[in-house]
Amino acid sequence: MNNLRIEQRKVRPFLNVEAFEGLLNGIKVAMNGKYLRGEKEYLDPAAFADVVLDIDFVLNPADIAIAAKEIQLSLDQMSLSLIAYGNTFKQSAVIRSWKLSEANNENTLTLHASDLPAILPDKFGGFNLVFAITLSKNLEPKPLKVYQSGTWLVKREYQIRPDQDVSFFSPMPMDLMKKRDLGLPAKSLMYLEYGDEEIQFASAVEDVIKVWVDEDVLTNLQNNKSPAADVAAMMLARAAVGSLVEQISQLFQSKEFDLDLYEDALRADAADDRVLTKFVRRAHKVLGSDDWQQTLQAIKENSQKVASQIEAQVDLRDAIKKALNKDD
Repeated sequence: MNNLRIEQRKVRPFLNVEAFEGLLNGIKVAMNGKYLRGEKEYLDPAAFADVVLDIDFVLNPADIAIAAKEIQLSLDQMSLSLIAYGNTFKQSAVIRSWKLSEANNENTLTLHASDLPAILPDKFGGFNLVFAITLSKNLEPKPLKVYQSGTWLVKREYQIRPDQDVSFFSPMPMDLMKKRDLGLPAKSLMYLEYGDEEIQFASAVEDVIKVWVDEDVLTNLQNNKSPAADVAAMMLARAAVGSLVEQISQLFQSKEFDLDLYEDALRADAADDRVLTKFVRRAHKVLGSDDWQQTLQAIKENSQKVASQIEAQVDLRDAIKKALNKDD
């Protein structure tokens, strides 16, 4: 099956192939026991090594046959293929391929990372799964007609990417010299320093807000495993995350910010490395919403509730450890 052609263009130079649109929508993919809601999903980089994919092949042969007649094809001239490819090393593999005229007894399929060790465990670039109905044999070339074996008639692609989320809680140790620089009393325990860059433009959290914490307090929080220390650390997270989400809420309420246009960009999954978008995507994931508008409204109207849900997932100990290792 090495002659399979994966074409990237959206506009097909063939007549009536639009009849195949939607015929793969019954196929479902679950990753680590959870069905994918969209065609792009983010996964913790550490989870790639043991990722498990469960695939349900649900097709309607009658609908496919009707679409095939639109372009003068029969089921025995078409195949359904499943292809996987990794993005870092550009490896690819045809996992399954069978003619649509033949009975397929494999209605479900489970894949583990170890089944495709050069593709599925790719924690740096992630991987793609492509389902495609393709032409299974060469036909006589005719203008605007599909004729070359391996050409896809319809395809559905899932993109699995590593979740390279920005850290929203990054406390920095504050010694006496730093307190003097900030104009603070020697006994100050915490200070929020607001940056010069506005939240809608910043690409780093530190450009928006810096959380300075007395270095002795940070050291104590790192070494102290008591419930009281956890409460204190949670208060630090609330100060950082709460301030950040409040700024985003105010931005969404401003007349100058086009929330509808921003929602369209989120739906299109446009490339965007701003702190704003990384935060909104994290909120969308934490809230478990299928609707971007619902997520944006939650941040706009109830920002502190969203902050509470996000801060509950902050790895406080790891954030503090990283802070103590900084050379500030």
